[in-house]
Amino acid sequence: SGMRREQIASVGAEFMARKKGKGGGKRKRSQQRAQYDELDKYPVLPPHAFARIVRDRQSLQILYQIIEPPMTKKEQEQREDIMDIFIRSLTANIEEIDADPDAYLRTALDKVIKAYGMKINKKSKSKMFYYLRRDLIGYGKMDMMMHDINVEDISCDGTNVPIFAYHRKFESVETTCVWETDAELESYVIKLAQRCGKHISVAEPLLDATLMDGSRIVMKLGREISTRGSAFCIRRFKDDPFSPADIVAFRTMSSLMVAYLWVCFQNEVPMLFVGGTASGKTTTLNAMCIFIPWREHSSTELGSRSYKARFWW
Repeated sequence: SGMRREQIASVGAEFMARKKGKGGGKRKRSQQRAQYDELDKYPVLPPHAFARIVRDRQSLQILYQIIEPPMTKKEQEQREDIMDIFIRSLTANIEEIDADPDAYLRTALDKVIKAYGMKINKKSKSKMFYYLRRDLIGYGKMDMMMHDINVEDISCDGTNVPIFAYHRKFESVETTCVWETDAELESYVIKLAQRCGKHISVAEPLLDATLMDGSRIVMKLGREISTRGSAFCIRRFKDDPFSPADIVAFRTMSSLMVAYLWVCFQNEVPMLFVGGTASGKTTTLNAMCIFIPWREHSSTELGSRSYKARFWW
C-alpha cells in the first residue's frame, strides 16, 4: 500500500542519514589527520582522558589536545539531570568526602541512579562518573591538565583565548581548552579562589593563593583590570622535588658550587636566592634544603606555599 511504501522510504531515509553522518565523522577525522602530525599521545586519566600533542602542517604550531570520552545527547541530558539532583538534594558529609572523595561520589551516584530509576548502562555510568568527578571534585574542563605530570605551567589570558601550557617536552603549547563567555570564566575563577580558601571579588580582583595540590595560582577577576576578562596563571610543582644531584645533572650548578653551598648550610651562613620570575629560585632552594642539619629547625613565611623541602632524615 501507499502507507507501507512511505514507511519503507522513511526508514530508508533515516538509515541513509545515519550512514551519511558516520561518513561525515570519518571524513572529519581524516581531515584532522591530514592537517596535523601526531607528535605524542599518552594517557593521563585512563581509560577516559588522554593528552595528544600534534603539529599543524601549515603553521607548524604545536597544539595540546585534550581527549575526553564523547557523550550522546541522551547521556548529556542524564548527566545534567544528575548534576542538578546533586546540587539540590545531596547531603554532603565533609568527613566522608575528605576521607575518600572518589568513593563518596561513586556511592552518591549509585544512590541517585537507583532512587530515580535511571536506566544507565555500565559504559555510560563510567563516563558519567568521570565528568561528575571532573566538575565536582576536580578542576572542571582544565582537570586533565592538572593531572598531567608533564605540564608545569598553565595560563589563561581571558575569554575566548586558548589556555597555554608549558610542557616538559614541548615547552609552551596552545591547548584546546577555552572559556567562551565572561560569565563562565568569572564563575570558574571564583570557584578556584574558593577552593584555595580565599575570596576574590570586584572589590578585591587580584589574588595570589595556593591550590589544593600545592600549586601556586595568581588570579584576576573581571574586565576592570584586564582587557580580555578574567585571567589566571598556575605554577605547578613536582611531588618529588629535584635533588642536588639533579641540579648538577641539569648543569644548573657545578658539583663544586653545590659542595660550597653544602658547607654554607652546615655552618649556618646567611644567604639569599635572588632571580627573576621562573629563574629557578624555589627549585634551587628546595634542592639545597637537603643539606640542612637534622637538628636544626626550619620555618617559612610565604604569601603562597611553594616551599617543599626534601630531607634525608
